Amino acid sequence: MKVIDIKLFRRKIYQEVARTTAYTGVKSENAASLKDEDERAEMFDRLATVDEDNPLLSDYLTEASAFAAEVLRSFIASVSLAGETLNFSLNASDSFDDTLTPVVVNNLNAFLTASVTARWFRLSCREKAAEWETEATRRIDSVLATLCHRMAPRRKRTTQ
Repeated sequence: MKVIDIKLFRRKIYQEVARTTAYTGVKSENAASLKDEDERAEMFDRLATVDEDNPLLSDYLTEASAFAAEVLRSFIASVSLAGETLNFSLNASDSFDDTLTPVVVNNLNAFLTASVTARWFRLSCREKAAEWETEATRRIDSVLATLCHRMAPRRKRTTQ
């Protein structure tokens, strides 16, 4: 068995959620149709997360991490969700292609970000929540598919 150790940082996930929600607040169709600058600012304030939202986002992130651990349970060697770092240790087949490790890390990080964003949008922008839930599902499915991928067997060449 190969072991894939993944460390994800809560602060970075919060920053990505803040970036995503802020961008959505600025670029949403509703904000674009508003002519009054104050109304646009109100839309932005309603959608974008701020540091004061981090305790709530932390709960969402813990729930998403626990869900990821449940989905990946057949690969989990250990999980630690306490503190500022989320640690996932995954068992993969000996024939797992090591070049795919960054893909697993990126998709797991993207799953957590999308899942937290979806939960946030359930409160602030319901029409965007389903879109982000679909993205989160796509990302966790991609993690599973990548972990199940195995390199094609290679013949050892013999010299004569």
